[in-house]
Amino acid sequence: MTTNVILTTDITCTDAPWIQIAADNITVNLNGKIVTCSAPDGYQGSCQEFPDNDDIAIDTNGHKNITIIGSSPGEDKSGGESGVLKGFDVGVAVNGGTKVKVLGVTVTGPHDFSARPSSQGVRVTGVACPPPQPNNGGDKGEVNKPASNDNGDEGHFAVQIAGNNISYQTEGIELSKANCVAVLQNIVHDNSSTPIQCEGIVLEDSAHNVIASNVVFANGENFAIDGGIVVDGAGSTSNLVAGNKVNDNNGDGISLRDSASGNAVVENEMLFNGEANPGVFHDADEKFTAAIESNTWKDNECKTFSTPNPGASACAEDE
Repeated sequence: MTTNVILTTDITCTDAPWIQIAADNITVNLNGKIVTCSAPDGYQGSCQEFPDNDDIAIDTNGHKNITIIGSSPGEDKSGGESGVLKGFDVGVAVNGGTKVKVLGVTVTGPHDFSARPSSQGVRVTGVACPPPQPNNGGDKGEVNKPASNDNGDEGHFAVQIAGNNISYQTEGIELSKANCVAVLQNIVHDNSSTPIQCEGIVLEDSAHNVIASNVVFANGENFAIDGGIVVDGAGSTSNLVAGNKVNDNNGDGISLRDSASGNAVVENEMLFNGEANPGVFHDADEKFTAAIESNTWKDNECKTFSTPNPGASACAEDE
């Protein structure tokens, strides 16, 4: 697809990808319509399938200046959901590229999650931080820096995922080897499956990302690495997880795992997570991180925590 798209009617497709973008500077506007993927042999008739065929609704295909929106600005959404991608293995796949935005899209699947195949609402892979650019508003020679715990300016992000509602996948939002991504103000819930690990938002070997102001609940099935927000791997560093509401997940609330270091988890609300397995799962959890404390946990509202890290201070208000 090499031209802008604005839907005028609901669509049912039996093959994927529905849209594979083949040019830069493209906008896909779902315009409040529903795109459903149906397969007779798929999970509950959807395109979520064993084995995983990677049926993608929208594939950005490495291109830049791509915007995917659920509805036109100013549209009255009171009569129903805004732009829906339903029943795909992957709702939106961002594979490389820069200046990509996914805004106000609903991604969902079959609601019975007992044996759901691997599926992601939004999957971001192979994204690099934008190169430093001259800062015209600053001193001569000053450049913009990559996103960091102290830098949330929009211009520093390669990808923005904002204002989406993502449910009934195995991972709601997945970042894999993806850097300088902003994940903001999404509602991520009920992403679950009994045979497969499940998380609301997961970062795997991904750095310089900001995960902020999201509502994340009812994700996971109390498996070993299930939970609300998971930051995983030695490549996951300098991420900021801030101001999220991460409650009632089956597994850990927010967890840092497998040598994730140099991350900041601040001012989040994370309550009533992992209650089916107290002592195994916690609101605030570090598993297999460095023995020397290297992540920062501060001013979070939570009740349960792993030891020695992050320890009780993760859930204490800073005086």
